[in-house]
Amino acid sequence: MHVTLRSYAFLSGILFAMIALVHAVRLYYGWEAIINGWVIPMWVSWTVVIIGVLIAWEAVKLSGYKGRNS
Repeated sequence: MHVTLRSYAFLSGILFAMIALVHAVRLYYGWEAIINGWVIPMWVSWTVVIIGVLIAWEAVKLSGYKGRNS
C-alpha cells in the first residue's frame, strides 16, 4: 500500500487534534486522570492541548488541505 506524504500529514494532524480535544474536555470537566496510581496534573493537559493544536495545525497545512469548497 502506498501512502503519500499529504495523506500521512493530514491523518496525523487529525490524530493530534483528537488528542488535544480529549485533553481539552478533561480540562473543561475537571476530570482526574490516574495512570498506575499517579495523578496526572492539569498542567500536563494544558501542555498537550497547546502543543497538540500546534502540531495538528502544521500537519494539516503541510498536507495542503484547503477545505471542502476549494
